[in-house]
Amino acid sequence: MLERSTETSGGHCRGRVWNVNQVPYDDFVQEFKAKIAANIRLMYRYAYFLCRDRELAQDITHDACVNIFKSAKAIAALANSGPVNIEAYAIRAVGNAFNDYLRAPLKRTGRSEAGLPDDEGHRVFRVADPAETTVTSLDLQNALLQLDDDDRALIYFRYYEGRGIAEAVEMATGLTGGETFRRHKKVLERLRQLLTGNLEENEY
Repeated sequence: MLERSTETSGGHCRGRVWNVNQVPYDDFVQEFKAKIAANIRLMYRYAYFLCRDRELAQDITHDACVNIFKSAKAIAALANSGPVNIEAYAIRAVGNAFNDYLRAPLKRTGRSEAGLPDDEGHRVFRVADPAETTVTSLDLQNALLQLDDDDRALIYFRYYEGRGIAEAVEMATGLTGGETFRRHKKVLERLRQLLTGNLEENEY
C-alpha cells in the first residue's frame, strides 16, 4: 500500500487529496508530475488488473503517463480546480489508455481476438448464488471488461487494493455519502449477472 502524502510547499496533502493554494503554475506542474510518478506502482497494478499481461501493463502505464504529461491544458485546468485526488486521476488515466489499446487493433498483434492475452490454466471462482455457479478467471476478466470504467475501478479499489466501500466508490466515481453503498451494491449485482449469464438492465 502506498504511503499517504505529507505537506508540500505551496499546497498541502491530506490523505490522498491534494489541495492546491494558488501554487505558481510551474511549481504546480513539477509537483503534479512528481505525485503521478509516486503513484506509478498503483497505475501499473491497475493496468495489470485490466489486461493480465505484465509487458502490456507496462505499455499501458507508460501511455497513461505520456497522456497525462503532454496534456498541459488539462494540468492547467487542474491547477484552478481545487482539491485533486491524485490516485483517482492516475487510475482514470490508466483506464483511458487501456480503452485506447482496445480500440487500436494494430497494437494487438499476437494476442487474442478480444485484445487480451490468451489465459491458460484459469483459476476457478465460485459465485455466491443459489446455483453455486463456478467461473474461471477468464470469465471474471471478460465480465469486468463489460463494466463501465468507473465500475471497474470501484471493483479494483475495493477488492484488489482493499479500500473500504465508501473510499473505493468515492475514488472511482466521486460519489459520497449514502450513494456509495447503493452504487457498490448495484455494481456487484451487475457483475454477478454478467458472470451467471442472467443480465438485466440496471440504472445507476
